[in-house]
Amino acid sequence: MKIALIAPLDGQAHGLKSLSSCLKLQGHQVKLIFLRSVVGKLINNPGFIFKYEQSVINEVLSQCKECNLVGITVMTNAFDMAVHLTEEIKRKLNMPVIWGGIHPTVRPEECLKYADMVCIGEGELSLLELVDKMKKAPDSTSIEGIWFKRNGHIIKNPIRNLIEDIDSLPIEDLNIQDYLVLDNGKLTHVDQYKYYNQKQYSIFTARGCYYNCTYCANSYLKKLYGNKNFVRRRSVPHFIKELKEVTAKYDNIKRIWFDDDSFLIRPIKEFKLFKELYKKEINLPFTCLCTPKEAQKEKMELLISAGMSTIKLGIQSTTPRILALYKRPCVKEDILKANKIIKEANKGKARVVFHYDVILENPYETDEDLIGCLKFLMLLPPPFIISYFKLAFFPGMEITEKAKRDGILTDEMKNVYRKSYNVPRATYVNSLFYLMKFYGAQKMPRFVMAILLRKSVIKILNNKLTTLILELISKIRTRIKYER
Repeated sequence: MKIALIAPLDGQAHGLKSLSSCLKLQGHQVKLIFLRSVVGKLINNPGFIFKYEQSVINEVLSQCKECNLVGITVMTNAFDMAVHLTEEIKRKLNMPVIWGGIHPTVRPEECLKYADMVCIGEGELSLLELVDKMKKAPDSTSIEGIWFKRNGHIIKNPIRNLIEDIDSLPIEDLNIQDYLVLDNGKLTHVDQYKYYNQKQYSIFTARGCYYNCTYCANSYLKKLYGNKNFVRRRSVPHFIKELKEVTAKYDNIKRIWFDDDSFLIRPIKEFKLFKELYKKEINLPFTCLCTPKEAQKEKMELLISAGMSTIKLGIQSTTPRILALYKRPCVKEDILKANKIIKEANKGKARVVFHYDVILENPYETDEDLIGCLKFLMLLPPPFIISYFKLAFFPGMEITEKAKRDGILTDEMKNVYRKSYNVPRATYVNSLFYLMKFYGAQKMPRFVMAILLRKSVIKILNNKLTTLILELISKIRTRIKYER
């Protein structure tokens, strides 16, 4: 079977690379199509509504015309793009299209208005069974984890159990000869990492999360699958093997990013093995994510010895009311304690940089709450990095249902599907989080930030006129950035 797997927005597309490896092991031919270079145009589009230029569609159709099946990974913000691709593929190639990813998992019936099939949850085993049955019994619609649309009716199959032994899966597809990247309007076989000059490799070493954050897909998936065996870890030798292959293939990779929701969920004995193997086989600086509560001294010492140069801590908010809304297991005292533990574990070694995540644009959060968060960040010793994101009311999430009940979210298509979650509005208070980046990088004196946070200054500048001016500046900066 010949299969094309398309990522309409996500540049990493870990899921597609895993699917590709599994399919190739069974002898299938796979093309991976990355349409990443349209992102600049999406950001410049205030409505986040995007349709591809006809030349891009023609490129995709040309690559898919000899395939037996096309799969598209769909996040909510890529919904319009997935619809456009699907309509063109079905109209001009009359080829079956399957959608997978978190959005089809949450909204399968909506997705089946456009796709022929949707994969719900983990897709490796379901997709393997699908292509096998397409070859042997084309009319078969009895496959766990896949819903079908036939003659206007939906066939709902039960969800497939989670893959408990994820070491049984091959490492992600690294065969770049099967990567097609959109380059100046043409789909070209290029080395994706070298083409984008990517010096950092992102890897997942586990699936699932122990926490139940109300804005996160993991909380929805837990309801779907149940808590039992929801968190599954790859063995240390298994993911070290992937990193070894990556660093041998790409000499431009200079840093590793462990993208697990929390890398620190592993027991001490695994970190001891990790330190030994990572230092011996990889020996590159790395970043990992965790919650402040997980920062234990012995784990920190092992990670720092292994090469951890940055640790990413999810703060999200410092207001107890908002943390309760998010069901986040973290308060100010946890952050300060984690900071102290990591600094003590780091004595005599290269400095570890702290990276803090914060959520903005929460209608339940006030400017006073945000200013309190900014003042708390000023208590943390630099250098540090700040990342901020807009709160997104993605379908199916607990906080989304609350926002609907409270009358805050009334138009999902406009305010969720077609809205970027990366770029907060340029209000005065939000802009202070942007400036906090310079303070954290020690490029702004403390007294400047202190002045900007004074009540008198906030009272003068925190208004609609300032927001209009700042939004104009932001749009100009964005246009310059993506037109270079």
